[in-house]
Amino acid sequence: MQISKGYVKSQARLDQAKARVEDLEKQLNNNRYGIAYIDATEKVTQLNRPLDNNLMAQIEYLTNQLFSQLGLTQEIMDGTASETAMLNYYNRTIEPICSAIADEMKRKFLSKNARTRGQSIICYRDPFRLTPVSQLAELADKFTRNEILTSNEIRQIIGIAPSNDPSADELRNKNLSQSSEEIAANEDMPIEDEAMETM
Repeated sequence: MQISKGYVKSQARLDQAKARVEDLEKQLNNNRYGIAYIDATEKVTQLNRPLDNNLMAQIEYLTNQLFSQLGLTQEIMDGTASETAMLNYYNRTIEPICSAIADEMKRKFLSKNARTRGQSIICYRDPFRLTPVSQLAELADKFTRNEILTSNEIRQIIGIAPSNDPSADELRNKNLSQSSEEIAANEDMPIEDEAMETM
């Protein structure tokens, strides 16, 4: 066991290290089990094991802790999460944060007079932003057929300019034909006058 002078700062340290090595060699040679005792303050580098640390494991653990506190998963971050996972993320993470911000902005920036006049600050999330195009047509048909949204509201969601057709702003099922009473009511014309015009 050799000690290089480059590893110690002074001749006294070098002499001390040599004496310590000789003591360890004597202990190992004179003991039939090959055991040597060292001081608790001495640093020992075991050469038959890799010199690595657990820094990567700590980083992964802290990352997982952060994700779990924010309600995130790896699938949400890389965009492969299911619809249920995304809905859960929005309802449990995004919605409470946005609501808290909106409530504080209402408290700080709206006066009592403005609140009594009905002014408010709300947060709104587009529920159709993550909807694929293959499902959008089916949703549009269901919403208009069940008279939930008008055609122009559906066009606004898709990003198309509204239509000038007055029927595009009506809440009605376009798959059903209108009765003569509905046609007369839409045209603000009595049924008798309409019947006389058709004759």
